[in-house]
Amino acid sequence: MVKVMSLKSLRAGGLSEPEAKVKSYSGFTLVEMLVVLAIIVVILSMSAFGIGSSMESARDSRRKNDLRQYHDLLKEYAGRHQGFYPQRTAVVAASDLNNETNDSLCNDLGLDAADTTTDCPGDPRDGSTKTVGAYTYTLRYTYITTGGTCTGGSACASAYVLRAVLESSDVSWSIDQDGIVRESILGIAGD
Repeated sequence: MVKVMSLKSLRAGGLSEPEAKVKSYSGFTLVEMLVVLAIIVVILSMSAFGIGSSMESARDSRRKNDLRQYHDLLKEYAGRHQGFYPQRTAVVAASDLNNETNDSLCNDLGLDAADTTTDCPGDPRDGSTKTVGAYTYTLRYTYITTGGTCTGGSACASAYVLRAVLESSDVSWSIDQDGIVRESILGIAGD
């Protein structure tokens, strides 16, 4: 028996229309799926890098705001102590997040060093380190004074500097008793 095919069946690959419909496949090929997957991976990797740097920038903004808060607290302190600030001739931490010592600016100001959310803010990554060139810096707010000859923590200093190391760039950010802000490049001898 010889099967005679119509023009329609030849176009459908030699199958009649009902058979052609049964044999056709719908969906994506493996190549199409791999291309889509590769595009998704590229987009996710680009956004992951963006999220990391935006988190660093957000923490840097918090650092700057925290130091401004300390600056305001020190202005209030000086107003109660004839214009003098707590004396610290060696660098001390602004806050003592681990309650290891009572040797911090927060204690000098009479603040609760354990309350890091309202009274005594600490660096968002306190104690972590950042390496720039051959130098390693600890992420911590620091305080040092000049002027005055009294004992540590007493009100006799005439000037101070509060400092924080920024994460998103290789600089430190500082503010002094006059509210002057400075950015210093990290990785330079003597910094």
